[in-house]
Amino acid sequence: MAYLKISGTKIIDQNGKEVILRGAGLGGWMNMENFTSGYPGCEFQIRAALSGVLGREKAEFFFDKFLEYFFTDADAAFFKSLGLNCIRIAFNYRHFEDDMNPRVLKPEGFKHLDRVIDLCAKHGIYTILDLHAAPGGQNTDWHSDAGTHIANFWIHKDFQDRTVWLWEELAKHYVGNTTIAGYNPLNEPTDPYHTRVIDFYNRVYDAIRKIDPHHALFLDGNTFASDFSCFGDAHKRWENTAYAIHDYSLFGFPMSPESYMSSENQRHRLRRSYEKKREWMDERGLCVWNGEWGPVYARREYEGANTEAVNEERYKVLQDQLTIYNQDRLSWSIWLYKDIGFQGMVYVSRETPYMTLFKDFLAKKHRLAIDAWGADESQIRHIYQPLIDHITKEVPEQYQNLYPWPVWKLDSRVGRLSRNILVSEFLIQEWADHFKGKTEKELDDIAKSFAFENCLHREGLNKILTSNASLVAESRQVSSMGTRGYRVYRYKKRYLVIYNHFDSYPEGLGVEVLHSIPSDPEAFQIWLENMRSMFEARVAELGVDDGQASYDEFISTRQPRNDLFIEWIYEMDLDNLIFHVDSSPLFRLDHMPPTDVFLECISFDHYGERAYAKDTPEEYRYDCNWNAPPPVVSKDTLEVYKSLNATSASIREVLAVQQEFTSRDAAHVRLIEICVGSIMLSVGTSYLRHMERIRDRSEMSEGVVALAMTFMHNAIRPLPLYLSDDEAYRLDVPSKADSKIWWTQTGVCVQLSTHLGDQRNLQAAISTIVAEMMARTDQSGAIYGVVFSVFHCAIVCVDQGAEANVKHTPALQFLPSYYAESPSTPGITALAHLGRSLKFNREDLSFLYHHIFPDFQEETGVLKSPTPSSRFDSMPPELLSKIAGYLVKTEDLLAFALSSERAASVAEYFLRYPHLNSYSLLSEVEDESDLGHIALTAGYFGTAFDGGETTIAVGVDSSHLRTLLTHVHHDEYRDSGSCVIPTYPGLHSNPSSLRYSVMKNLTM
Repeated sequence: MAYLKISGTKIIDQNGKEVILRGAGLGGWMNMENFTSGYPGCEFQIRAALSGVLGREKAEFFFDKFLEYFFTDADAAFFKSLGLNCIRIAFNYRHFEDDMNPRVLKPEGFKHLDRVIDLCAKHGIYTILDLHAAPGGQNTDWHSDAGTHIANFWIHKDFQDRTVWLWEELAKHYVGNTTIAGYNPLNEPTDPYHTRVIDFYNRVYDAIRKIDPHHALFLDGNTFASDFSCFGDAHKRWENTAYAIHDYSLFGFPMSPESYMSSENQRHRLRRSYEKKREWMDERGLCVWNGEWGPVYARREYEGANTEAVNEERYKVLQDQLTIYNQDRLSWSIWLYKDIGFQGMVYVSRETPYMTLFKDFLAKKHRLAIDAWGADESQIRHIYQPLIDHITKEVPEQYQNLYPWPVWKLDSRVGRLSRNILVSEFLIQEWADHFKGKTEKELDDIAKSFAFENCLHREGLNKILTSNASLVAESRQVSSMGTRGYRVYRYKKRYLVIYNHFDSYPEGLGVEVLHSIPSDPEAFQIWLENMRSMFEARVAELGVDDGQASYDEFISTRQPRNDLFIEWIYEMDLDNLIFHVDSSPLFRLDHMPPTDVFLECISFDHYGERAYAKDTPEEYRYDCNWNAPPPVVSKDTLEVYKSLNATSASIREVLAVQQEFTSRDAAHVRLIEICVGSIMLSVGTSYLRHMERIRDRSEMSEGVVALAMTFMHNAIRPLPLYLSDDEAYRLDVPSKADSKIWWTQTGVCVQLSTHLGDQRNLQAAISTIVAEMMARTDQSGAIYGVVFSVFHCAIVCVDQGAEANVKHTPALQFLPSYYAESPSTPGITALAHLGRSLKFNREDLSFLYHHIFPDFQEETGVLKSPTPSSRFDSMPPELLSKIAGYLVKTEDLLAFALSSERAASVAEYFLRYPHLNSYSLLSEVEDESDLGHIALTAGYFGTAFDGGETTIAVGVDSSHLRTLLTHVHHDEYRDSGSCVIPTYPGLHSNPSSLRYSVMKNLTM
């Protein structure tokens, strides 16, 4: 095992090959914790109490035996057998220094740490040294072993000096040890000043580097490793450094306000929460390490019959998080390896002496909810709620959110101080008294309860970790226990699906499928005919089975999709000669890339859909085999266009706008871009790619027409669309589905077309729509029309004066590129300005919506019965003020301010710095409130057109809306009835995702 180092965004070995570290934290060992070991309070308190009961010598004997048994060669061998390769060792400074004798090294501290590092090295496991508890307590929680909720580490410089000294001693001891992957100098800092953490990191970095220039450093973000916003350019002086996030999800804990069903919306929120934590690193191209994460699990002695159901939900959270990490090739360390049954990969059996001794005491701990980590507060909430209510009533709202808010909200602060510190203190001696009169033999047996042979394995957790650990070795190397997938052949709109139960990563099954496709053109033609013949034979033998009764091999008329158990799908389209990965077209089947290019070019677009990488050579891209050629335009049609004497002009000329567009116009355009991006995210860009194959209007299904009209209408004026987890409500145009042209609003004519980027097709479309517009006799003056293909648009103006005057814009790109660095397109801007220039009648706001299940095959959707939309008048300022009060993030207040002038006036009261710019418009945060719908983000607001009817609603569905309105005590809006809630989900935000700014300067 050689030194590992940080290079850009990757961890690499001495040969420059990427190494992905995947493992677990060895917590509850050299830094004991109450929930892992079953004691109350902090480690220093129970050590002192036990010394009082047993005497110092016998107490030290017990704790030494505990350290000895907790991790042995059997643990290391088991850990390695799971395919994992790194252990993060959490340790307490007290092993190396005494508070009563500071800066004097205790050599015995290295006894067990050296032993475990050597055991891990023996089995090829890297270690990361994690200072989990520093002098004075570097954070506000129990695991910093300070006994208080104040992080005194950041208040007293001497605590920082002692920690720098300790790392100098550790660096002297471990310099040259290549089996150590690196040092994690401080676990989960909570610096309330947000600057001292940077100063400390500079000091400890310099101190370590003077002694040990080779080991990598892993630096946690502030506020429990979640916030790097204060780091600025600090990284520029830190070399060979990775940055640690702790990606815990509320979905994995008992206090989650909702069951985790692995819905599209929930998976999106998982990713958004994760990406927000790593945003600072992604913007700077830095290496990210997930130092802690993972759900907790139900225990039958407490949760009873619900145990299995709860744990199945937690496993879904676990797998969905791993899917995200796999996509980013992220190194991670799950929390944790061993405990007494709440979170560990292995856990102490209930039949052991320790668990038997403390059975009743542990039940009391659970009943009193004295552990902060994952406590079930349901049995004691009635006791503490009056105190919370009292504080809420007596303390003005602006003083209630004390750091580390929002991680600690008011109720969790009360719980930590009253239960986790105060009540726990009264139980410490009771815990220690269980050891009264124990002999050394009995103490040895109790400590031995934690030995590997006395532990049970959490099989569900370990299987998931093993199945996802196949990327842990060398870059692009797959273990023998990879993941599951499909090999698929498509022919004549049917799919032959062959199940592959392991090694389905691109490096495994992907390369295998690639190598089965001949690169020589003549050999390819022979192979193609053979595959088509094989396909026909299998159809005759198997028959069509859309129910998929046979899992190993079946024929279906539906394109197979990824799910929890099928991570990779490689589809060979024998009709169109396209190679798909995960149902998205990527490469030319008749000209596949070589292996190295193939592996490098399987990527994602900015909306999280599978796609080829931006730098994929053009010769291999699917486009030339995929995109439909433009229809042939007759000479007669072109002559009609010439006879119009139409002139191509700018959008300002077409709209006859004299003045410059204002900043308010610009803000409106930004908002439209969000709407368009949200629809792209909801329907999926793979669906849109299938629209590229439509040759002309006659090939558009009702679903495509509805989607196109949804895009177009939202660009002119945002409408109240509800885009839910896995379904969408779109404009209903059943009576017009066969029409090429129709009028949608007063004075606006729309024609759906294709291939507007082709000049001849653009002229043909303009000829057709102008004829319709000129036939409109009930209009005078300027009439506007839009020719629209989703990918392009053009605006047409016909002046119905004495001399018909026709102007039109050129074909303008409408849909943002799948890889666009900016959401702006000329087409969105043009349609937004058209919408701003029109005067709508209130009656024109009535639309019907259809419920469409997204279908990415040739059949693009099945329309069901329409559901009427609902509207309600603008909310009064007092209600808007209540809503704005829940928007704690500045970027959300800015988005709220842009929704209407009335909202702007309310938001200005809350905005301390109205000039701020470059904020993300949609900044979804994981919802941790008691009422899930009240932790609002900008995505929960509809948009409004100035001077028109404002449609603003909050929440997720009508029941949530009703609950919120009840919560804010506004009788007029309590009974909202059944309604379609206008929400616009945020864009998928992977490391290279689109960044939306509100506007450059906010002027109201």
